[in-house]
Amino acid sequence: MDEVSNLLFRKLINNECSSEEIDEIIALLAMNDDKSVFDDLILAQLTQRVNSVDLSEDVRLALNERFKNIVNADYNQPFYPIIRKKSSLLTMLRISAVAAAIMVIFAIALLFNKTSGINQKLIHQTAKDAAPGKDAAVLTLANGRKIILNESANGELAKQAGIRITKAADGKLIYHIDNTNTTSAKASELYNTISTPRGGQYQVNLPDGSQVWLNSASSIKFPMLFTTVGRRNIRLTGEAYFEVAKDKKRPFVVTTDKQSIEVLGTHFDVSSYDDDAFTRTTLLEGTVKITAGVHTSVLKPGQQADVSASISVSNVDTEIAVAWKNGYFHFDDEKLESVMKKISRWYDLDVEYKDPSLKNELFAAYSTRFANVSKLLKLMNQVGDMSFELDGKTILISRKK
Repeated sequence: MDEVSNLLFRKLINNECSSEEIDEIIALLAMNDDKSVFDDLILAQLTQRVNSVDLSEDVRLALNERFKNIVNADYNQPFYPIIRKKSSLLTMLRISAVAAAIMVIFAIALLFNKTSGINQKLIHQTAKDAAPGKDAAVLTLANGRKIILNESANGELAKQAGIRITKAADGKLIYHIDNTNTTSAKASELYNTISTPRGGQYQVNLPDGSQVWLNSASSIKFPMLFTTVGRRNIRLTGEAYFEVAKDKKRPFVVTTDKQSIEVLGTHFDVSSYDDDAFTRTTLLEGTVKITAGVHTSVLKPGQQADVSASISVSNVDTEIAVAWKNGYFHFDDEKLESVMKKISRWYDLDVEYKDPSLKNELFAAYSTRFANVSKLLKLMNQVGDMSFELDGKTILISRKK
């Protein structure tokens, strides 16, 4: 890191860098030919804390490539870039957290560093390990027929009331309307359900063109065809990310046990698991109206609403909420109980706390979702005073002695 002066580096570690100095360090690291691990560690952390819209295209692309080299160092898995162009500005996270978070990134880089002399094109599950989740879901048709989507061949899967359901080459489920004149009346009364198991995720294109990404242990219920007037109603359990097709005449409504969300066309994430204390909605683009009992609230991009007895709204980093959809775990001072629920759903494992007070400990980390659980637990064991051990299908958590 010859290009980064000792003064700038000391200021970085001491949390004294101005936003301009942070930008200078990012540009230097992104373009530096010396791909040292330490450069990449700092780079990976800083790039989560800046507004990517302000970065030039060449810097942004270089940052993506540098982070890709860290994450994909020792196994063949798809890369999801840490830096993307966004349609809305994100507030810069507090610079004071950089130095502490670098230690977490350091653990991640060690975790994914290439193992010398070992060919790891495939990741094998062992007795002391668990493979990550995968694309897996079941489609239940209106007549009760069930189709296991991850075991079905590409092409047409079913046809009902003039609606064809196909599976694309990338696994995505797509609904095709053959003839709206003959299908509307009957198809709008036929409901399909797509459900993912623990350790599964899936993407579907709804009949109106809206796209949905389902997280683990989740389901959506929807009509095979939305009527030309009225609402486009969806029922959700678990978590899903929505990119809703715009239609001013037909509001898109997502209903969960605790709330309903009404939109015209927008991008948002909803998490509504039965074992969570609240339902959480995060808005990335557009506007949504949330109704929970007698309470209502309208969200703007960059806001998040938690619904329990009332509605609580806050400004957040939306990247954290949709990290799962982009292939990452991203925890930022999140309670360990919440962290472990997400991990257990994805790996289909149980969790046991030797010390129940650990549930309230705050935890921060950033990692791919596509590594075996042993690698993730190795990372987590390097952070904080908690110990994580896999015993069969259970993750045992205790306090380090």
